[in-house]
Amino acid sequence: MVLALHLNVCRVSTGFPSCQLIRSLSGIAIPLFFMVSGFLMANKELSYKYILHKCLNILKVTVVICLAYDLFYFIKESRFFYSFPWCFIQEGDWWHFWYFGSMLILYLMTPLLGKLSQRSHRNVLIILFVVNILWWVADILFQFEKNHITQTFRLWYFVFYFLLGSYLRLNPSKFQVHWYHVVASFIPYALCVFFLPAGGIEFHFGSPFCVLYTLALFVMTIGQHSVSPLFSKYSTLVLPVYCFHVFILNIFITPIIIPRIELLNINVNFIFLIEFITLASIVFFVALLLSKIPGYSKLFRL
Repeated sequence: MVLALHLNVCRVSTGFPSCQLIRSLSGIAIPLFFMVSGFLMANKELSYKYILHKCLNILKVTVVICLAYDLFYFIKESRFFYSFPWCFIQEGDWWHFWYFGSMLILYLMTPLLGKLSQRSHRNVLIILFVVNILWWVADILFQFEKNHITQTFRLWYFVFYFLLGSYLRLNPSKFQVHWYHVVASFIPYALCVFFLPAGGIEFHFGSPFCVLYTLALFVMTIGQHSVSPLFSKYSTLVLPVYCFHVFILNIFITPIIIPRIELLNINVNFIFLIEFITLASIVFFVALLLSKIPGYSKLFRL
């Protein structure tokens, strides 16, 4: 979903129906990230030692990548870019590292969130749900967040989805969710993305339809009784794929691959699919090569 979203952003021709549909389908990528984090941390002892360990792991990954990138461009162009720590506030070529900035803040908040959850988990979720809807309406009317608040600090969304994930872990759903429930929840969400001028896909995170769509897909997924061994085998590639996909987009896919693909005399609705498969194949191949480097598992672990 993240690859599809960022490919959509980097393309020149984004008016195709397929692009609009893929963008809508993929719009819950970030809410799912935070829900997964909350789900996995729900039963852990949230001591400050554990939180410090998680934060240091994030800093380790970002510092190594940013310094290597900055050193490369210093040698190449005799200029130093200082990617770190500005990447945490969505600045520079590693702007997608804002997610790590948000996670750092969220990790530091987890002991407090854990105490709140023990006392009134459901009430906190209800309050945040209402707050998120109000922000969503404000964005539709004024595009307030787009103009004034960088994505790193929109914590009302991320805390909500994080706590929603932990709530699902502590209170397993008794309802079976099927693919048609996901489709039914996606339709009103997609209509909002298509027709309400909130300023971008990320400004619909507070929509109740976004919450419903995210929740339906998440519950359906965790309700699966069997998971392909491929997920376990290649799960360690997820982090480097996230880290390097924008870099590969910028230096190879956007300037070289996309212009050539869009010259092909084929149905425009298949063009995005070809571009996406090309991007995913290259990015995962690069991540697979990185996984062969000694010390890989120590560096790319959060």
